[in-house]
Amino acid sequence: MMSPVTFEGRTGSKYYYETIEVVTTKSGVYTVVIDGSFDPIFYLYKGYFDRLNTAHSQMDPTTAYSDRNHFNVTFELLIDTRYILVVTTANPGVIGPFSITLFGSSTVQLERIHIERFIESKYTSALSKAHAKYYAFSCDFVPEYYYEAIQINVNKSDFYTVFGSVANINIGLVIFIYKGDFYAQIPRGNLIVQHDICTQLDLGHTTTKLLANIRYILVITTCSPFETVDFSIKALGRNNVSLRHIDPSLGIHSNYSSELTTKSQMYDKNCIRSYYYYESLRLTIPIDGYYAFSTGKSSDINIDLYKNHFDPLNPRQNLVPIVRHGCSNGDRDGRYTVHLEFDTIYILLVTTSRSMRMTSFLIDVYGLSNITLQYFVDNSTYCYVGGACNIQVKSIGLTLDDILRLEVNRNMMIGDQPLLIKISTAFATIMFITGIMNSLCSILTFQNGKSRTVGCGLYLLA
Repeated sequence: MMSPVTFEGRTGSKYYYETIEVVTTKSGVYTVVIDGSFDPIFYLYKGYFDRLNTAHSQMDPTTAYSDRNHFNVTFELLIDTRYILVVTTANPGVIGPFSITLFGSSTVQLERIHIERFIESKYTSALSKAHAKYYAFSCDFVPEYYYEAIQINVNKSDFYTVFGSVANINIGLVIFIYKGDFYAQIPRGNLIVQHDICTQLDLGHTTTKLLANIRYILVITTCSPFETVDFSIKALGRNNVSLRHIDPSLGIHSNYSSELTTKSQMYDKNCIRSYYYYESLRLTIPIDGYYAFSTGKSSDINIDLYKNHFDPLNPRQNLVPIVRHGCSNGDRDGRYTVHLEFDTIYILLVTTSRSMRMTSFLIDVYGLSNITLQYFVDNSTYCYVGGACNIQVKSIGLTLDDILRLEVNRNMMIGDQPLLIKISTAFATIMFITGIMNSLCSILTFQNGKSRTVGCGLYLLA
């Protein structure tokens, strides 16, 4: 049955409606079908439904079909995103029963909710020249954007909507939400939401799921550098949201400087017999968390990170994914972000982007605590078999497979294999047949008493 609550249409008429929360467990295309004794229609909203501004955050359907008492619409839904389905009527003042059927690639949770239960929390401030600056949009080392950090706490896990507005409509805002901690020198670490409100086409809000007893940091900055503006933040949810100004830490700074010369070690970086000078550093991580690495203004320095061990003959093994942030200045600078764990051995490899290049370098590290960077040379000796970037370490002894593994052409008949493989196959077959004959002769010899005494040549034949 249609809810007794109403909202005003554009003509001022009253429409009954019901709101239903939609949460899917898998991203995909879903079809919503509504049938009713009246002429039903519905709208889907992303994150938030404002009955005083019904066009706000309304989603456009992929396809739609409607006839009397039947409404069929297809939408693309994303996982971990809150949607509000609003069922109403084509004509004002109409009530009656309805049913909803939803088709898609996964189960969808539908729960009736009451919009009036939302609680609004406000925070107002102003970005001024007295605020700290940082650069969250590239790896430029000159901070140009004023920002303010606000701590968010919720007492119940749920979806919450954050609105941003400014006193000057010619200035846009950017909303960042971080989980746990925020460090100005590590603007991509712990980042879970980035929402731009830079043009009139951008939504003025963002909706995300916040967990109870977890600290979140809301960072507000502008769309253009060196702008100051009065702003207002509004958080909307079914529970109260705490918004409190904080002074974030810039993180603890560590650095290491050296140079790559002809005395440096070399390795085949791309497995194409093109060699690069490198230096390896062992990292000591005192606290789990995100850390930022910077190679400064040098455009020729690259870094890679390895877990536990770096093997110069197999540089793709143990490689740790590390995010390099794009630069708006033509990739002159290099800044990387990675999550590191305590009590884990990491090897930082410093090399160049061009083969046999010699240069000096400086590595800056920002993080939750001081990181120790220690020059490290692995003098371990191993027995290697295989080709470039396809190396295996053997302990003692080599098998025939180890020797010939690179000569075998996979998915080819024996007649199309190289001569060495054909000879090896024939030799192995002869040895196999000889072994079978040896076993048979041994059995015949020891089953006959006379043969065991004088021999019949059978055992000697083997």
